[in-house]
Amino acid sequence: LWVADRMRTSTGSSRDSPSRTEGTMTTTPTPAASSGSNLIERAKNLLLTPAAEWDRIAGETPNTGAIITGYIAPLAAIAAVCGAVGALLITGFFGFGAGVVGILIGILINVAVTVGVVFLIGILINALAPTFGSTPDQGRAFQLAAYYPTPAWVAGIAGLIPFLGGLVMLAGGLYSIYELYVGLPKLMKTPEDKRVPYVASIIVILLLIGAVIWWVVIGMIFRGAMMGALAVSSPK
Repeated sequence: LWVADRMRTSTGSSRDSPSRTEGTMTTTPTPAASSGSNLIERAKNLLLTPAAEWDRIAGETPNTGAIITGYIAPLAAIAAVCGAVGALLITGFFGFGAGVVGILIGILINVAVTVGVVFLIGILINALAPTFGSTPDQGRAFQLAAYYPTPAWVAGIAGLIPFLGGLVMLAGGLYSIYELYVGLPKLMKTPEDKRVPYVASIIVILLLIGAVIWWVVIGMIFRGAMMGALAVSSPK
């Protein structure tokens, strides 16, 4: 009888064990989605349901490499290709042309500059965070810098349409500013009353940096043209 009772107890424990294991397995959290996955779905969600998509982004672990190769570079390349085709439509109409190699080099430079600018914006967002009561986090700042320009990059497809495409791209740029406004509290924990001055500071600083770079480039081109003109006009 004692042996039979022990066997029944052992059998009951074995039957109960899987249920406890099964209960433990159901509480295992699912890993966060990769930041660079599903470009089309992410871009669509940021355009149509930005608040919900920023919440999803906030639940992901920042992955700089995946975001660059899986999101920034493809979108920047698409916008650059469309812009190049649109420019060819205009220059071709006026009798000018551009080599394929030159166009490809221009696209690659555009993508590289875009990635560099995203890094710069991420550093700027993180540096300004304490000033506006936000939580400094370089990984989150890079996520914000990488995803908020999505409307501008998508609108870059309209570069295929000469002249009218510029209006679409302007609208995309304005919507990108709104994306930044929505994303700040999700990723940088920005208080409600600090969002507007935070966004305004980022935009103003970026405009100033862009203006300085523009004038430097224009100055270099002007000096080069002047030196070339002098060299041609000087007696041999």
